[in-house]
Amino acid sequence: MERNIINILKEGLADRSLMPAISESGSKTSTNYLQLAADVALVQKEIKALGMEKGNTIGICGKNTSLWAASYLAVLCSGGTALLIDEKT
Repeated sequence: MERNIINILKEGLADRSLMPAISESGSKTSTNYLQLAADVALVQKEIKALGMEKGNTIGICGKNTSLWAASYLAVLCSGGTALLIDEKT
């Protein structure tokens, strides 16, 4: 199997579904692989409903949170390119 972020996420979901996938800096909050996969699927559904197609570039601007990470992964899993925009600019 090719090693890429999508396959690593799938492996994490299969092997460690309830273990932390993302921990938020400065917080005791974490998101497990199962919740991360659900968030990615939800964002994928929303961006596809907005007309996102494979090969599109999608801008992501926001604070470093688990939802930001899920948005990034959703764009990649949908075949797009994520354009990361610093929220402070």
